[in-house]
Amino acid sequence: MKLPLHTVSTALLSAAFLLIASLSSCSTDGKKQSDTRATAQRAYNLGIEDANAIISECHTETAIRVRLLDIRAKATNIKGRVSADAASDYLRGFRHGLEQHGDTLATTLFD
Repeated sequence: MKLPLHTVSTALLSAAFLLIASLSSCSTDGKKQSDTRATAQRAYNLGIEDANAIISECHTETAIRVRLLDIRAKATNIKGRVSADAASDYLRGFRHGLEQHGDTLATTLFD
């Protein structure tokens, strides 16, 4: 018994859609992991940049306090808009940036 061409082409088309759907779901898992790593790295680097800025730009206790409030607000914003992990990466980068300078501010804030 021969199947009509229309039935065969419909079956092949359905199989092709299923294959594409399954392949695309596999590829997004890897992409999601690389996006997560990239976001973590960007947050960490931003923390280091902010630490460098506070060291080079803030010369009074008041200026440091104001900048620290900005840092806390930025971490909260990252947590709300991106993720809690990204906010942690940001703060870890900030701490590491301060420690790289051997600054007493790192000891005061984190020890």
